[in-house]
Amino acid sequence: MECTNIPKILIDLSPLRHKYCGLWEYSAQLGTHLLEELDFSKADVTFLVSADHPFPKDAPVKYKTVSSFFTRYVRLWMSHYDLLHTIAYPSRFQPYMSFFKGKWLATIQDLNFLYEKQGTKQRKYLKRYKRHLGRITELVCISKYVENDVRRTSAYVHPIEIVYNGIASTEHIVPLRTARMEAITGPFLLSVGTFMRKKNLHVLLPLLAKLSDIQLVFAGKIARKEYFEETMATVRKLGLEGRVVCLENVTEEEKKYLYIHCMAFVFPSFAEGFGVPPIEAMSYGKPVFVSDLTSIPEICGEMAFYWTDFVPENMLSVFQKGMETYQKNPLFPEKLKQYATRYSWRRTTRQYIRLYEECLHMSLSKV
Repeated sequence: MECTNIPKILIDLSPLRHKYCGLWEYSAQLGTHLLEELDFSKADVTFLVSADHPFPKDAPVKYKTVSSFFTRYVRLWMSHYDLLHTIAYPSRFQPYMSFFKGKWLATIQDLNFLYEKQGTKQRKYLKRYKRHLGRITELVCISKYVENDVRRTSAYVHPIEIVYNGIASTEHIVPLRTARMEAITGPFLLSVGTFMRKKNLHVLLPLLAKLSDIQLVFAGKIARKEYFEETMATVRKLGLEGRVVCLENVTEEEKKYLYIHCMAFVFPSFAEGFGVPPIEAMSYGKPVFVSDLTSIPEICGEMAFYWTDFVPENMLSVFQKGMETYQKNPLFPEKLKQYATRYSWRRTTRQYIRLYEECLHMSLSKV
């Protein structure tokens, strides 16, 4: 791998430093599948990772660990690579353009700041995101919706590749009901994802108040404490104590148990670049209720039931009609599972390898 006549590739998987969020899962799955699919005799590959990364120590790849000391010099150090893949552009780790002569593949996960930020903060994010767009060799978006956001907010005129996310295989995971799930005592709705305002989780509470003998389980990292506290205050105001269960930082075993045993999955988010959890729920054959905003209709297609507004009465109507449709069709669960198979990490990884090959004009895959 030290031979000078093979290209040097750097894959920026530094989002691994953020556990229990979508970018951690994206980084872990892409890295794992690259280890399976890349021919490492054809390239000198380095993963930029956190110290507690999930990859084997004896893998045929070099690891460069993110640290406070390393961060200061990383942009200059990046100039030595023939190909850089930034998996979450814009990243804190970007090369100095005056030194970097290689090819740059960048993935834009979302432009959610357009929906979350306003005024000066939004302009700051826009400036940062636009700064190096023209220098990128190959630009990737994880949905057509994100591509449209890029076109709408920049002067980028070059082709953009769409590479959809995959969902991880869970066949090897044994579902586990842990002690903290004792609060779940009956049928429940499930919502998986980071607890933050853009997930719009509070709108589920008036809906829950109109449903009898059903609980609501939130599973995910609490990223915004003030929003969590606001939501819990609403729980108390509506008298829903005991019917709302919050499970932070769930394990894969716990998450599988929740998907298997929930009666339906609910996801009223208003800002998604892709939206993995609804597809995960479909892979278990569960009915999915989502908002009709941003990328969600593109990803979920005709297999989800859509809330077109968040008026409690209207949400209830959509939920009741959707559950009736689901329960009357015994083939619905299998159709959902089949639909979810279109989102495969092996397919996603092979698309990226093809792009690496196009950038370097050479074959890199094992097959």
